[in-house]
Amino acid sequence: MSFSEQVRYEISEKNATPEDIRAAMAYGCLLFFYERRGEEGVLITRSQTKAKEIRALLCEVLAAEVEIFEIHRGKSPAYEVVCRDVGRVLSLFGYPKEMLPEYINLRILKGTELRNAFLAGVFYACGSVNDPEKGYHLEFDPPSDKLCDALANLLKKQEMPLRRSQRRGRPLLYTKESTRIEELLAAFGASKAAIYLMETQVEKAVKNNINRRNNCDTANIGKTMDASLRQNESIKKLMESDRLYDLPEELQQVALLRMANPELSLAELGKLLMPPLSRSGVNHRLQKLEKLAESGELEG
Repeated sequence: MSFSEQVRYEISEKNATPEDIRAAMAYGCLLFFYERRGEEGVLITRSQTKAKEIRALLCEVLAAEVEIFEIHRGKSPAYEVVCRDVGRVLSLFGYPKEMLPEYINLRILKGTELRNAFLAGVFYACGSVNDPEKGYHLEFDPPSDKLCDALANLLKKQEMPLRRSQRRGRPLLYTKESTRIEELLAAFGASKAAIYLMETQVEKAVKNNINRRNNCDTANIGKTMDASLRQNESIKKLMESDRLYDLPEELQQVALLRMANPELSLAELGKLLMPPLSRSGVNHRLQKLEKLAESGELEG
C-alpha cells in the first residue's frame, strides 16, 4: 500500500461520521473527478482500492449510481470510476443540473470542519503524497484551470496556500514543504500520517546531524594523521642525523611523545607533557622541529 493509499484509508476511517462531514467529502471527491462525458463523471486511477472506496463513498452518501471498469493503459491496468447522471447528483450541492461546475459552492461549506472534509474528498479524487522517507511532496491534479483556481483560493482561505504549476498541459497545485504537508494531512483527518511524517522528519534531522558530525570528525582525524606523519618524518630526519638529542629537552620531549603517539591530537599530546602544555604550545614546538629538520641546523 502506497503512502497516498494509507492517507486515503485513514481519511475514510476518520470521516465515517457524521453525515454532513461525509457529504462534504463526497462533494469534494465528485466535483474533482477527472472529466465529464455528457451526463457522466469519470475518474481514472491505477489503484483498484481507490476506485472501490470512491464508489462506496458516492453510493452510500449521495445515492449515486457508480460503476467501475477495468481499462488498459500501458503495462498495468487502470480503473474508470463512472458516476451516472452526475448533473443530478451535483445539483444536491446547489448547481444547476445542466451546467458544468467550475467553482466551489462555499455557502454549503460553513466552518473549518466541513471545508477540511471537502478538501479530504478532493484529495481522494485528484491528490497524492509521497512517502516522507523518499521526499516531501503533496499535490492536487484538478481537472480544469477554473477548478484549480477555486481550490487554490479555498486553500488560501484555510491558510494553507500551495504553489501552482502544470504537467502535460494540466494545472497542478503542490507543496514540498514538510510543515505544509503536515497541516494538510491533519486537515484531511489523517492524523496518523501527519505524525508519521513528523517522526520521519525528526529521524532525518538526527541522522543528518550525526552524519555531519561524523564527517567533521573524519576530516579532523584525517588532518591529525596527515600532520602527525609529516611531523614524524621530520623527527626521523633529526634522529637519523644524530641531531635530536642535541636539541633542548623540551623539544626532545615533544618529539618522543609524537613518535610514540601518532594518533593523538595536539591537545592530547599537551596533556602528556610534564608540565602539561597547551595545544598552541605543542604546535609551536613541533613546527620548530620541522623547520630544524628541513634546515639541517641545530637549535641555537
